[in-house]
Amino acid sequence: MFTNKPARIFFAPLGGPDEEALKAAYALITESEEAIRVQKASALFKCARCEETTPISQMEYIQSHWYTTPHGCTGGDYWTPGEGYALCPECGIEHRTHFSPGLADLKEYFGKQSDRRKD
Repeated sequence: MFTNKPARIFFAPLGGPDEEALKAAYALITESEEAIRVQKASALFKCARCEETTPISQMEYIQSHWYTTPHGCTGGDYWTPGEGYALCPECGIEHRTHFSPGLADLKEYFGKQSDRRKD
């Protein structure tokens, strides 16, 4: 037998913090995220060649890409991101992110970002 009357659902009272406590927690999280962003943006980089220390916000990050040619009936061509490089503004050497763990994670905080594409 079927009915056309809608069923009713009842939820138990919501436990946990009240709305005011949640707002305070979100404000604390936002403040913490901003502090982390400022810390990363002001990170200092010491060049392995000239030993000058420069804020990464004054450096250039170069993202390399390699080209993949079309293949098969449906495989189109595309560019794949490869290794990144941090360019020292003092001596011009490019530091490979492969040898500097964590440097690629700071990519968005560099003052300038550019792409290098090779066929």
